Amino acid sequence: MATFRIPLSIVNGSFVKLDDNSIDYQAQALSFAVKTNIGELPLEPTFGIVDPTFEPQNILQARAVMNQFWPEIVISSLSIDDVDKNGKVQIIARIGGG
Repeated sequence: MATFRIPLSIVNGSFVKLDDNSIDYQAQALSFAVKTNIGELPLEPTFGIVDPTFEPQNILQARAVMNQFWPEIVISSLSIDDVDKNGKVQIIARIGGG
């Protein structure tokens, strides 16, 4: 099933969609999981993680969320890089078996 790309994009009058098997879809799912705080979604209060910026154990929470909501996406490694000069944190993931 195709999923809308976020942020929404329109090309030739149609929304850009991502195939469920694409790396872009998997990256979007992981990004959504780590950018959502636990309790932020009222209909699914267990979805999300505690702020991943400074707590290494939150990597385990991110893996747990992915296993629960996207079991078909296999994360072989996941780490959090240092905060950059703009205050952004880079999430580094290897998706797939290798």
